[in-house]
Formats: sequence, structure tokens, C-alpha cells
Amino acid sequence: MHNQKIRKLFGYKPEIFRNTELVYNNELAGFVEKMGYKGILAEGADKVLGWRSPNFLYKPSGCKRIKLMLKNYKLSDDIAFRFSNKGWAE
Repeated sequence: MHNQKIRKLFGYKPEIFRNTELVYNNELAGFVEKMGYKGILAEGADKVLGWRSPNFLYKPSGCKRIKLMLKNYKLSDDIAFRFSNKGWAE
């Protein structure tokens, strides 16, 4: 229904899927791929990534075409909370 609403309001077919709160698992990725999406967004949590980086595209297990894009929470926090702080050293 959300996909249809985006098409109706904006005349655009969404190609990337973003689930509520960036909730993700490989089974969801397979379902979303079958719906025709090209990519899926997910949280880039350190505990899940381990040594891997959120700054790369990944291929979900069991999928052939869809790409997994992870949120870089450190960069997101910089932009959301610190970017406008003139005293921020970065």
C-alpha cells in the first residue's frame, strides 16, 4: 500500500526499501527482492557488523540482485547532533 501511495502522490516507483526502525533480516531481504526492489536499508550496528564497515554495499545471504545498504550511525549522529555546533572540532 505504501508503494502505491508513493506512486500516486509523487509519480515515482520506489526502488529502495526502508523498513520501520531499519529492522532487517535475510528472510525480509528475500521477500523485498521478490517485490522488485533494488536495495534495502538496514541499521549498521557494531554488534552485527563486527569488523565489517557500514560504508560498503553488501549482498544479503540467499539473494541474487538486491543490495544491502547500512546506516553509518556515527556519521548520522554527527550530522544530526553536532554539525550545527560551531564549537565542534570536526
